[in-house]
Amino acid sequence: MKKLLLSGILITGLIVANPAGVFADSHQRSSCAKCEAKTKKCKISRLKKKVKQLWFNKEALGIAEKQLEKIKDIKHAAIKELIRLKADKDIVKVDLKSAMWDESIDVGAVNKLIDAKYAAKTKAAKTYVKALSDIQKVLSKEQRAQWKEKSIKAKLAGGKICPITGKPLDK
Repeated sequence: MKKLLLSGILITGLIVANPAGVFADSHQRSSCAKCEAKTKKCKISRLKKKVKQLWFNKEALGIAEKQLEKIKDIKHAAIKELIRLKADKDIVKVDLKSAMWDESIDVGAVNKLIDAKYAAKTKAAKTYVKALSDIQKVLSKEQRAQWKEKSIKAKLAGGKICPITGKPLDK
């Protein structure tokens, strides 16, 4: 009887000490879901998604090979710049965390780091808009109108487009 009581107390103690093992399916968002949410906001991913539509629908939009080459060059230059800006922002975030854990916080230095972080974010947004503007300049008016129409349809359909037909996929 004592062994049974002792083992019951031991098991109860282990469950109380480590509740994560008991509640393995806690219905919390996984790190993948967090990454997915960040990806939707990421300027690089958004630019790739917009340009991908042009590639899938190049015949329907009547895009010539020279136009595709120019679009590719614009996209690659913008992505390189966005990667640099993201790296700069991440470096500033590390410096900011370090400055916040000092014995005495230097408000002037922290303010400069915050300004640098948001300057990088602002420049990334401007780079994204400039790339889209440059891509639009490569396309004709009719092609831009069709691209806009297909983008709206894709957005309404959840953003998934058939790579073969270029039509939005149903959920």
